[in-house]
Amino acid sequence: MKKVEGMKKRVEGGVGKTFVDKSFPRPFQKTLNGKFFCSLHSLARRVTLKNVALFIVTLLFLGQTKDLCAGELSAVPEAFYREGTELSKTDPEQAFRKFSEALKESTPAWNHLSDCFFQRGVLLFDKGDIPNAVQDFSLAIEADQKNFEAFLFMGKCYFMLRKSEECLQALQTAAQMDPKNAEVHYIWARMFMMEIETSGKMLEANVVSAAIEHFTQAIDLNKKYTEAYYYRALAEAATGNSKKALKDLQQAIKINPELYQAWYQIAQVYLTVKLPEEALESLEKCLRIHEFKPAYQLILSICQELKAEDKLKKYLTEALKLYPADPDFKKLREFYKESPQENIPAKTQPISKQQALAKEKSEVQYNVASTEKPEPPVQAPVVKKPLPAKIPMKQNKNTSEFPEENWY
Repeated sequence: MKKVEGMKKRVEGGVGKTFVDKSFPRPFQKTLNGKFFCSLHSLARRVTLKNVALFIVTLLFLGQTKDLCAGELSAVPEAFYREGTELSKTDPEQAFRKFSEALKESTPAWNHLSDCFFQRGVLLFDKGDIPNAVQDFSLAIEADQKNFEAFLFMGKCYFMLRKSEECLQALQTAAQMDPKNAEVHYIWARMFMMEIETSGKMLEANVVSAAIEHFTQAIDLNKKYTEAYYYRALAEAATGNSKKALKDLQQAIKINPELYQAWYQIAQVYLTVKLPEEALESLEKCLRIHEFKPAYQLILSICQELKAEDKLKKYLTEALKLYPADPDFKKLREFYKESPQENIPAKTQPISKQQALAKEKSEVQYNVASTEKPEPPVQAPVVKKPLPAKIPMKQNKNTSEFPEENWY
């Protein structure tokens, strides 16, 4: 009894009062008594160092288990992502499936989320599915605002979709990230030229000069940029600067000797400065590399102007074999037949004496049989149809474009 009374006194006037005053607001201080403090005191006696250590170990175990679970979850998309990366060059379809599985199992916190979207977008881009590629590149940018390649490919996609505003926006962002990237300047220049083509207006000097400037920047950053030389030549030719255009086209051929379209454009430049013989030679080089239909059309037209009948027969025969349904070649076929024996009326062959005597005998017999020799029918003078001065050039839209392997 004495111990309990002493404890009550300590609670009312000492430790208990201090504890209550510091821990609870005044409305609750009156309701608290020594029993509450006694219960806290007994609980404190039960909390030993062993229990505290056990509690800490439990917390650490739970944290490690959580990390392990998160690691196992992240390992699933990581495996698919690695498999897709390995298959992207050898089996694009299977790589696309692996990237899709990785994205299906991924979480927003996954480290390779942006790159996985980007890699799948590249596969769609190469396949020609540009709208879906744009969606994947957008998701890649949403996951990582610093993904330079995603912005670059967004610019490519919008260029192919002929959306100049969106293309310019993506390229400006990419240029801010890497101003020394040659491809950014190249696509930028192509976009300027695309605006002129889509608007249907005449070439504006300021737009063409801007395109030439970006092509030049691309070449300065990459001296072997064949496409930049080629399209800068087209821009120079559009402004009437034939010398610079010819120089750029020759440089493009020097880098890539198989670039048959550069030979075709060289022929166009030579025709501009009225050098048809040099143009004919350039077109022959073009056709040795590739059976390019516009080159056949142009070379046949030049052969007519130069009256180079032998070459005209040769290339017309080749063109008819490759493009038998082409109306231009059919039209020219009316003047020059495909068979060499039927080509251009040959000179009259000399006849023997026996053939001459037989011919005279037949004429005498004819005169005896008829009392009055009928007058020969009046024949219109054989006038050779004039060859068309130039075959109508129904060029494809890709006449100035690069081969299919070079998308732009």
